[in-house]
Amino acid sequence: MHELDPVEPRLRRLAELKAEAVGAMSMEAPTLGLSIIDGFLAPLAAMHEFARRDAQREAAKEDAAVFSRVIDEYWSPAVDGLKAAARQLGLPGVAVPATDDAIIIFLKILVPKIRAAGLLIDRIDMLQRQGNAALAGLSIPMKHAVFETSIALNNTMMNLAWYPVLRWSGKPINPGEAAMASLMHEALQRVPLLLRKDVPAPQFSEEITVGVSHDDALTALANLSWNAYLHCPEGQLPVPGYLKDSRHVGLYFDDGGSGFSPEARSRCFEPFYRGVDDQESMHRARVGIGLIVARMMGERLGGRLEFGPVGRGERPVLFLPAGPPRSISITS
Repeated sequence: MHELDPVEPRLRRLAELKAEAVGAMSMEAPTLGLSIIDGFLAPLAAMHEFARRDAQREAAKEDAAVFSRVIDEYWSPAVDGLKAAARQLGLPGVAVPATDDAIIIFLKILVPKIRAAGLLIDRIDMLQRQGNAALAGLSIPMKHAVFETSIALNNTMMNLAWYPVLRWSGKPINPGEAAMASLMHEALQRVPLLLRKDVPAPQFSEEITVGVSHDDALTALANLSWNAYLHCPEGQLPVPGYLKDSRHVGLYFDDGGSGFSPEARSRCFEPFYRGVDDQESMHRARVGIGLIVARMMGERLGGRLEFGPVGRGERPVLFLPAGPPRSISITS
């Protein structure tokens, strides 16, 4: 019988790591250590504690230990990466600033490990289908929380993997065409909506294509839908929309709120800057590179990401090259 975290519960370790990250860093500047702790390790720790408590209650310690080992495949390389970055920069613990040198060291350790581990949602789903007792015994709301959190973390992991490719690599972007409505529909489906699988497809008066590959455009656009979802009232979806000029189509998602503050607009492209908002829930946790990935990908696709008047405030709009004129037709 495997013991589950016999020395120290993961949430206590999380608190210690956060104290290390906060204690030695100025909170005015983006902080890689604190960002990864809040936006990556905290959701992992929460999922672990759900199963840990249930294992104690239902005597499912063996299966909870299996679940714990899966969590460790993502947790350990993140902690190791922060420690390596801090050590090489001569800093204590995991007090790591969001400088290029620190980010490169961190991602060189993290990204190969999480790629090898695979998608977290697939791992969790496999455990459930195998009858893992630590998951099977969870209440329905708690089980949904675990799956929502794993979906959110998948988005974070994809961004962490894309960031060095877009920032420091010359990897070419695939050419192609994509239908705007289906792109925006898929972007909405990327947000955690396990209780609402019937995400409605956007209804536009025009059938418009953008002159970029589907997968590359979706990488950028999904981050805009996520960003809008983080600010939507609980249980609501952001509303997709578009703008057009002679050469580009501007895609956006409206969360119905007041839009970005002047400070957020001026600082949101600083790597790992997350603003001053509290992390309201684990599935809303973020590390602060989603909009940067969207902007870099948009530029690689021949477009741009900029703020524009949407709804009741300023919001990010992703302008992508419009498809050929033959692909634009009025339908209503």
